[in-house]
Amino acid sequence: MSSARLFLLAFLCWTLSACRVPEQQPAPPSLPFPSTPVLTSTPSFPQPILLWSYADSRRLGLELLLRNYPLPPGFETLCPFTAVDLVQGEQAYPLYRNPEQISLDEFYDRTHHFRWYCFQEQRRNADADYRLSLTFFPDETAPLASEGFGNLRIALGQVTATNQVSAITLPDQGEFSLPFAWVASDSHLTWESQPALQAKGFIVTLQRLFVNPSVSWLDACLTYADHHSWEPVAHLEINGHSARSLTWWLLTPFNPPDAETILQSTSRCFAFTIPFNLPGEEWEKLQVGVEQVRIERDDSLTLTDSECRTAAETVMRQIKETYIQCIEFERNGKRHHWFEIVAYPGERSREEIYQAMLSLLSKSIVGNWYWQLEH
Repeated sequence: MSSARLFLLAFLCWTLSACRVPEQQPAPPSLPFPSTPVLTSTPSFPQPILLWSYADSRRLGLELLLRNYPLPPGFETLCPFTAVDLVQGEQAYPLYRNPEQISLDEFYDRTHHFRWYCFQEQRRNADADYRLSLTFFPDETAPLASEGFGNLRIALGQVTATNQVSAITLPDQGEFSLPFAWVASDSHLTWESQPALQAKGFIVTLQRLFVNPSVSWLDACLTYADHHSWEPVAHLEINGHSARSLTWWLLTPFNPPDAETILQSTSRCFAFTIPFNLPGEEWEKLQVGVEQVRIERDDSLTLTDSECRTAAETVMRQIKETYIQCIEFERNGKRHHWFEIVAYPGERSREEIYQAMLSLLSKSIVGNWYWQLEH
């Protein structure tokens, strides 16, 4: 994976999360107070509803359902929510900002205290329903009160919608206020700081796990003696129901736009988004961890001459009459290595040979990096 692609994936990791695993979603428990929206600006058709909330000493979690959001036929938008704030008197705590409308620096600044996941739950001809799942974990110096009351201020501002050929701006749908109270939950849905696991040359540590009804977030750090791009996959299982991570973004190291900061580090921390519907039945344990890591060496900056020659020799041995030459060049004062396809048989295409090389420049390492956690 190229450096540019690595950064693009890091920035888009959330915005690509408009998918979900095809499992039945149990109805979350209702809160013991009305959640009818109170419109505080221009009247509009959409209806936000508070489905679920959770609080413990380390974090606050909630899920919102937005019904009847106007969406022109043939167009899709990633998430119609533009902002969510918890308002207590004169104080407002930002719980969510649409990643398409904030800078990259602000995106990463928010990852220190927030996780979010937005997806389309149902699509009709001219409108759609969306679900937004959030969690907020404050600084240890300012812990969350075990119980509290306020209002959720929900903004449905302008967002971009696209179809296969064009993009349009959907109009501002107004601002809503929902009464919101929380108390410490009897359930245990937050875990932190599990012992490190070591296998296949990797050391993997669990930093945090947050479980909401429709999504879980795993923060894990990986240490491995390698300077290529890594593509890890996380896995979660409860009562035989399982899901893999849909996206991830890097927590550390991150120093945009210097990709070499990442590639030169042998310790990297990832935030995984795992779309997962909690099972309706009772459960006592869960299993979570990193299922595998794909090492991507298809980058001329990190590819070595030895790695290139090994792959080239394999392809030339497998496909007769093929000749691949490994080359070295300099760009921006840095030494690079890549390959050039000089000859190949007439029944094969250059693209086939190129893809054969790329497949050999990557490898997947499957390890048993899992934790068993009590509910």
